[in-house]
Amino acid sequence: MPSYKIGVVIDKLTRSVEHALTGERFATEVISANVQEIRRLNKSEWLFDWVKEVSSKEKQVYKLVLSENTDVIQGLICLQDKGDHIYMHLIENSKANKGAGKKFLGVAGNLIAFACKLSFDKGYEGYISFEK
Repeated sequence: MPSYKIGVVIDKLTRSVEHALTGERFATEVISANVQEIRRLNKSEWLFDWVKEVSSKEKQVYKLVLSENTDVIQGLICLQDKGDHIYMHLIENSKANKGAGKKFLGVAGNLIAFACKLSFDKGYEGYISFEK
């Protein structure tokens, strides 16, 4: 069985994302992603096969975007409703938000917070799960 690793770091908890160099904050939205926009992603900039994830009927892929620019995806998360909790299949920052030269802080934290809120909204008390 292949071993997968969630390669994100919750680098800062914010109510928005924060520009790594200037500290300026930008409002964000987490919205459902569709197969057409996922197909437009540059595959070399993403580790996971997001087309496969967004094509699954059991899973839902959400994208984190800046409110002022919803065309550029800052991060993605794949979730599944398990009936008593939300299961997180995958999470990934865009290439621009990885490593020492990342553009924004808080992308992964915002996506995980969204998963917890979704769990609360569905009556699951905020429970989410994932496997390494």
